[in-house]
Amino acid sequence: LKEKLPERLHYSDSSRIPPIIGMVGEGLLVRQNRTNKQECYGDHGYDNLFFSMRSIFIGHGPRFRSGKKVPSFENVQIYNVVAEILGLRPASNNGSSLFTRNILSPFGTTEEVE
Repeated sequence: LKEKLPERLHYSDSSRIPPIIGMVGEGLLVRQNRTNKQECYGDHGYDNLFFSMRSIFIGHGPRFRSGKKVPSFENVQIYNVVAEILGLRPASNNGSSLFTRNILSPFGTTEEVE
Protein backbone atom coordinates (compact mmCIF):
# COMPACT_ATOMS: atom_id res chain seq x y z
CA LEU A 1 0.00 0.00 0.00
CA LYS A 2 1.27 3.45 -0.82
CA GLU A 3 0.67 4.59 2.78
CA LYS A 4 3.31 2.09 3.90
CA LEU A 5 6.04 3.45 1.61
CA PRO A 6 8.91 5.43 3.15
CA GLU A 7 7.99 9.09 3.64
CA ARG A 8 11.19 10.19 1.85
CA LEU A 9 9.67 8.94 -1.44
CA HIS A 10 6.83 11.51 -1.22
CA TYR A 11 4.36 8.96 -2.63
CA SER A 12 1.75 8.55 0.10
CA ASP A 13 0.01 11.91 -0.40
CA SER A 14 0.02 12.03 -4.21
CA SER A 15 -3.20 11.34 -6.10
CA ARG A 16 -1.05 10.26 -9.07
CA ILE A 17 0.26 7.22 -7.22
CA PRO A 18 -1.99 4.13 -7.34
CA PRO A 19 -3.08 2.64 -4.01
CA ILE A 20 -0.96 -0.49 -4.42
CA ILE A 21 2.76 -0.18 -5.20
CA GLY A 22 5.38 -2.88 -5.54
CA MET A 23 8.95 -2.11 -4.55
CA VAL A 24 11.56 -4.33 -6.16
CA GLY A 25 14.91 -5.06 -4.57
CA GLU A 26 18.14 -4.04 -6.25
CA GLY A 27 19.08 -6.40 -9.07
CA LEU A 28 15.58 -7.89 -9.34
CA LEU A 29 13.24 -7.42 -12.27
CA VAL A 30 9.48 -7.55 -12.74
CA ARG A 31 8.37 -8.55 -16.21
CA GLN A 32 5.40 -9.91 -18.07
CA ASN A 33 5.63 -13.07 -20.13
CA ARG A 34 4.71 -12.01 -23.65
CA THR A 35 5.60 -13.53 -26.98
CA ASN A 36 6.37 -11.77 -30.27
CA LYS A 37 6.91 -8.47 -28.54
CA GLN A 38 10.13 -6.53 -28.75
CA GLU A 39 11.05 -5.02 -25.45
CA CYS A 40 13.49 -2.30 -24.57
CA TYR A 41 15.32 -3.42 -21.47
CA GLY A 42 16.15 -0.58 -19.17
CA ASP A 43 16.03 -0.28 -15.45
CA HIS A 44 14.70 2.68 -13.52
CA GLY A 45 12.41 3.36 -10.65
CA TYR A 46 14.43 1.55 -8.03
CA ASP A 47 14.98 3.07 -4.60
CA ASN A 48 17.24 6.09 -5.00
CA LEU A 49 19.24 5.01 -1.97
CA PHE A 50 20.72 2.14 -4.01
CA PHE A 51 24.25 3.00 -5.12
CA SER A 52 23.47 1.65 -8.59
CA MET A 53 20.81 4.35 -9.05
CA ARG A 54 23.33 7.17 -8.82
CA SER A 55 24.29 9.14 -11.89
CA ILE A 56 27.15 11.39 -12.91
CA PHE A 57 26.94 15.16 -13.12
CA ILE A 58 29.46 17.24 -15.03
CA GLY A 59 28.98 21.00 -15.05
CA HIS A 60 31.05 23.02 -17.51
CA GLY A 61 30.90 26.67 -18.42
CA PRO A 62 31.61 30.14 -17.06
CA ARG A 63 29.30 29.76 -14.06
CA PHE A 64 30.73 26.46 -12.81
CA ARG A 65 33.66 26.57 -10.43
CA SER A 66 36.71 25.13 -12.16
CA GLY A 67 37.90 21.83 -10.69
CA LYS A 68 35.15 21.81 -8.06
CA LYS A 69 34.20 18.34 -6.86
CA VAL A 70 30.98 17.92 -4.92
CA PRO A 71 29.74 14.95 -2.93
CA SER A 72 26.77 12.91 -4.15
CA PHE A 73 23.54 14.88 -4.28
CA GLU A 74 19.88 14.34 -5.12
CA ASN A 75 18.62 15.33 -8.57
CA VAL A 76 16.23 17.88 -7.03
CA GLN A 77 19.28 20.15 -6.67
CA ILE A 78 19.64 20.54 -10.45
CA TYR A 79 16.47 22.65 -10.80
CA ASN A 80 17.88 25.52 -8.72
CA VAL A 81 21.22 25.33 -10.54
CA VAL A 82 19.56 25.65 -13.96
CA ALA A 83 17.25 28.43 -12.74
CA GLU A 84 20.23 30.39 -11.38
CA ILE A 85 22.23 30.02 -14.60
CA LEU A 86 19.23 31.20 -16.64
CA GLY A 87 18.58 34.10 -14.27
CA LEU A 88 15.15 32.78 -13.29
CA ARG A 89 13.50 32.79 -9.88
CA PRO A 90 12.80 29.13 -9.07
CA ALA A 91 9.42 28.01 -7.82
CA SER A 92 9.29 26.50 -4.36
CA ASN A 93 11.00 23.09 -4.42
CA ASN A 94 12.94 20.59 -2.31
CA GLY A 95 16.36 21.78 -3.52
CA SER A 96 18.72 24.04 -1.60
CA SER A 97 20.05 27.45 -2.65
CA LEU A 98 23.14 26.65 -0.57
CA PHE A 99 23.98 23.83 -2.96
CA THR A 100 23.71 26.20 -5.93
CA ARG A 101 26.02 28.77 -4.32
CA ASN A 102 28.50 26.01 -3.53
CA ILE A 103 28.97 24.83 -7.12
CA LEU A 104 28.45 28.03 -9.13
CA SER A 105 30.72 31.04 -9.42
CA PRO A 106 29.13 34.37 -8.53
CA PHE A 107 27.28 35.94 -11.45
CA GLY A 108 29.46 37.97 -13.76
CA THR A 109 32.81 36.51 -12.74
CA THR A 110 34.95 34.90 -15.37
CA GLU A 111 38.08 32.83 -15.27
CA GLU A 112 41.02 33.64 -17.49
CA VAL A 113 41.96 30.96 -19.98
CA GLU A 114 45.58 30.75 -21.06
